Amino acid sequence: MLRVVRVGGDSMSPTLENGDFVVALGAPLARQHRAGDVVIVDHARLGLIVKRIAELDPSGNWVQLEGDSAASTTREALGRVPCHHVKGRAILRIAPAPRGTSRLPRGLPRRPPSG
Repeated sequence: MLRVVRVGGDSMSPTLENGDFVVALGAPLARQHRAGDVVIVDHARLGLIVKRIAELDPSGNWVQLEGDSAASTTREALGRVPCHHVKGRAILRIAPAPRGTSRLPRGLPRRPPSG
């Protein structure tokens, strides 16, 4: 299953910018998630969001999310999210010119800690 979602906001900048679109693979095409994957999540408080997996529970029950921008909601505020709320792994960014379309590789480095 494929899913296309429009990015709203700058929390994933510079990887994704406000107004970009992402194409995501849903289960079972997405396979196992990895730390660093950009994913689409149906968050209990925030609705449909695009974030990066910062940490995976070894038992496979939850993920910890983060944005790429220092302006993103903190990991603590996002909370641990049940794995079944992850709806897809982003594989493609579609952006206006000149940035254009590009693949989103798996396991990109996380942003350095602020502080």
